[in-house]
Amino acid sequence: MNGEVTKSSPWDVFINLLAVIALYISVYSAIRLLFQFINLALPDPLDLQNFYYAQSDSRDPIRYAVSMLIVFFPVYWWAWSSIESDLAANSAKRRLWIRTCPIYLTLFLAGLMALGDLACLIYYFMSGDLTSRFVLKVVAVLLVAGAVLFFYRDALRREPGPLPVAIRAFAYTTAALSAAMVIYGFILAGPPTRAHLAHLGTPIVGDFKYGGDTAKGMGELEDRLHLHARSIDIAHPDSGRLRVTAQLPPHMVHAWRLFGFDAESTIDPFADERRK
Repeated sequence: MNGEVTKSSPWDVFINLLAVIALYISVYSAIRLLFQFINLALPDPLDLQNFYYAQSDSRDPIRYAVSMLIVFFPVYWWAWSSIESDLAANSAKRRLWIRTCPIYLTLFLAGLMALGDLACLIYYFMSGDLTSRFVLKVVAVLLVAGAVLFFYRDALRREPGPLPVAIRAFAYTTAALSAAMVIYGFILAGPPTRAHLAHLGTPIVGDFKYGGDTAKGMGELEDRLHLHARSIDIAHPDSGRLRVTAQLPPHMVHAWRLFGFDAESTIDPFADERRK
């Protein structure tokens, strides 16, 4: 009977392979997202690609990493929870090859990643090219690799059953941090409307984040959105009309003067163009 219990079923193969694949994609996405956060926080003008990300702000790497993390981290969480529940009900599956082999492979790759990360840190230190941005990326990789090593080393040593408090707290903390990264990624990626307008070749004036050079005009516009509700004219509930006019903000007054428009006029200078 025990021989039958310890045999791998198709479900065991499926759930363990799904867990390890979802884990690898989640780890890759998390590291890529952390790298983009660092690139945007500490842009390097000498690195043209990252400088472009930080200034004209192509946010595709962030959108891609966030999308992958949203899909694959919950899948990993579900697969891991299913494996733990199965082990609690049938402890003999603890030594199944389909469970232990992916864990050893994961520990090997995580350890290799951490060692390679430290080797890069030493190399750049010795070559004099060590920057705060690079150090932060090294720390990010070490934290992710260390988390994987800690979690799966415990998985090999721990007997099946209720999760220890430390492991449960670690799992929920990791989930909370992943959610925070996704939320922050959404904030950095910005609203899709601005990205769509830039993609169509008609970015909002002054939207350097998405529009790049197209939104800069001749280079004299400020890096601020030129959007403004100039006036409102509605029927008053009692009688007559309710008209309210808001002054242009300083950066738009500057732009209006560059365009040759009267900043004090409430007439829409683009009304004729929209009627065409």
